[in-house]
Amino acid sequence: MGKGGYADPKVIGRNRVPATPPDKFSVGVLRKAIPAHCFERSTYKSASYLATDVAIMAALYYATTWFSHPSIPNWLAYGLLWPAYWFWQGAVGTGVWVISHECGHQAFSPSQAVNDSVGFVFHTLLLVPYYSWKHSHRRHHSNTGNVAKDEVFVPKHREEEDHDFNWTQLAPVRMVQLFITLTMGWPLYLISNVSGRPYDRYACHFDPYSPIYSKRERLEEATRALKPILGPYYKRDDRNVFRALWQDWCTCSYVAPDVKGEGVMWYRK
Repeated sequence: MGKGGYADPKVIGRNRVPATPPDKFSVGVLRKAIPAHCFERSTYKSASYLATDVAIMAALYYATTWFSHPSIPNWLAYGLLWPAYWFWQGAVGTGVWVISHECGHQAFSPSQAVNDSVGFVFHTLLLVPYYSWKHSHRRHHSNTGNVAKDEVFVPKHREEEDHDFNWTQLAPVRMVQLFITLTMGWPLYLISNVSGRPYDRYACHFDPYSPIYSKRERLEEATRALKPILGPYYKRDDRNVFRALWQDWCTCSYVAPDVKGEGVMWYRK
């Protein structure tokens, strides 16, 4: 493929599927073709998979307590055992991530409360913002492959690569890019929307006001409806979490009422 050219699918060894919508089947037809029991959700069965993964992770962690045993030379511990532990613990941990991912799809249990509780706990342990990612991931599945609306894995357009020489075409550069993608791609996506859909400002899954989310997902619609009813009982704190943490830590030393011996207890310093 030269400058501004297009890749021949036969040259790159790919056979394309038809690009037009199918006439003989629809999503509904495909769903009906799948046995009904495949859609049944079992909390017990799902929990057994999760418990198995957690048990394996605990066993792997326990195994590391033997890596410093006098009978094990350092070259073996640091050259083989620890790297093997990192790989297998990461592999099993990915299984826990996938189970939490299924919670986001409400596939772990028939109960939404169970799904969200399990997903929130275990995704949080893996440093994943469960609820915010669940919203963006739902849109990803609704727009998979759409170069304008998909939330992640958004490819570049040909015009962005339209120049004589591109360093990323070099094999060593591609190897570095692949390594970064496999090791840092996920946290970079969550933190700064790397490889995600372009927005008009900084997008981050840890920011509740990120452009990734709609007003409905930020619960602003519900807030606007309740605010007139709550009146003076509605309070909003616009401080960032670090400032609020520090100020409250410094000022909330004890509680006491406005009038000694009676009334509501308020925090004071």
